[in-house]
Amino acid sequence: MTSIKAKLDAETTAAAARQDVHDIYWNYRIFAVVIPKTTRKAFYDVMSNVDAKLKGLEPKIEDAISKAPAGERAQLNQLYSDYKAQLSEAESQLDAALGQFDTLSVANYDNARATFETALTDLRNDESTAHTGLRKAAGDLHQIRQILAGNKGGASATRAPPPAASSSSPAPPPPAAGRGRCLRAVTL
Repeated sequence: MTSIKAKLDAETTAAAARQDVHDIYWNYRIFAVVIPKTTRKAFYDVMSNVDAKLKGLEPKIEDAISKAPAGERAQLNQLYSDYKAQLSEAESQLDAALGQFDTLSVANYDNARATFETALTDLRNDESTAHTGLRKAAGDLHQIRQILAGNKGGASATRAPPPAASSSSPAPPPPAAGRGRCLRAVTL
């Protein structure tokens, strides 16, 4: 940009300066191309990392299920199958999303706007579907963890509710919901 500024400052005619402004406008599409592409890429990278962490837990989950009581293995195996299916779906959507990034270019924005817009929409949809799959996999992992945690304490998966708090002690805050749940559920 510094060299373009110097070139623009050195222009001696209005027509040449107008051409330089035109070139800046058409060649540096920070708001239309770079920011959306970079934002989507960051989201993609986060989801890829979460997917890799969840995928890396599979041996630990399999080992924990094999050590679970026989009466709970069917439920655990069903949750684990859904967990793997959700991760597989998320991975296929992430692969599809990855294929869209090269289409998000200044050249396509300028010369093939419909192609650019379609790629951006497809990228958003692929990432949204992948995000949903990762959240569902994290939910399955959370349920698996709860069942396994119930086994460690000697209780069944359907534990009794905690005793009511007395009026003199404040009730503990509810567990945080939403973001980060899948990372808290990672520890088995």
